[in-house]
Amino acid sequence: MVETSMERFEKAIRFEETERPPLGYLFFGGGKWVLSELGVNFDDVYYSAGGIAKAQMTAKELFGHDNVMSPWGCLTVEAEAFGCKIQRKRDGYPQIVERVVKSENDLKNLSIPDPYKNGRIPLVLDSLKILGNRVGKHAPVIGMICSPFIVASEMRGLQEFLLDTFQKPDFALEVLEIATAGCVEYVKAMAEQGIFAVMVENAYMNRTFFNLQDCRKFIFNHTKELVEEIKKCGVCVIEHNCAKQPYLEMELELRPEILNFAVGNISDIKRRAPNVCLMGNVDHANTMLNGTELDIYKEAKSCLEEGGPEGFILSTGCEIPFDAPLDNIRMLYNVACEGWRV
Repeated sequence: MVETSMERFEKAIRFEETERPPLGYLFFGGGKWVLSELGVNFDDVYYSAGGIAKAQMTAKELFGHDNVMSPWGCLTVEAEAFGCKIQRKRDGYPQIVERVVKSENDLKNLSIPDPYKNGRIPLVLDSLKILGNRVGKHAPVIGMICSPFIVASEMRGLQEFLLDTFQKPDFALEVLEIATAGCVEYVKAMAEQGIFAVMVENAYMNRTFFNLQDCRKFIFNHTKELVEEIKKCGVCVIEHNCAKQPYLEMELELRPEILNFAVGNISDIKRRAPNVCLMGNVDHANTMLNGTELDIYKEAKSCLEEGGPEGFILSTGCEIPFDAPLDNIRMLYNVACEGWRV
């Protein structure tokens, strides 16, 4: 009997060999082709639960990957729920136009968002429920949440918040505590939708922003609290870090079920973390957009050789560019269908 997508993911996490490699899909990769197939623009689908679900189902049909997810590569969902004002865009993710934390005095007016009432979080929850009802028995439904540091930096503004960590560290930590509490409530509500996993967007955990000690203080500790809450909810944790200089050792210390990364040697990481399923790491930015089908074939095969056949999910390191060639995207599926033969 042919494996289902769910069985492939579950076996990968349990380090059991699958009939063919699971193929992971991130955010809304290659969205141009999905929108063209549906005859709509980005704005038409991203602001309704049914639209998000329909776009994800269409992407699965077009590209052949094994999972669906919501929301996509948007970093503003949590911050908007806290009170930030956003500007919608016809052809892309919204942007924050007014921050909710402009000074220390604003903290006293902050409250933890109700995931069933505030911002677009209810929309996300509804989309996960729709996806679960449609494919949840056969394919992994994955929720995405930003790490507390990303949420705090969106609430405050990245440049201002980075300065806060040096000039006003106590204030920065207070913002992070509030952001963490909001994230915890969000993932609890996600889990109630019966999802398979939560992907934690954690790309700021990297050497470009912080030294090891400060990264632990301002990012790791709060991410750990969130990850522990996700585990308590009984769903899998996917740590996502697409940074060029990631602290992968910290990511592994969080003990996620799956680590998704863009930069790092698969064989080396497998040696250091033999019990963590790896997900990656075909070059999303260059190979998928500018490479040939042969380039993608060779790179994907190399990933399978290093990662498989147990505890590995073939994927890109981050979201496939919006207008990456359709044949390039489908090549990943072709490689997955060839199985573990390299």
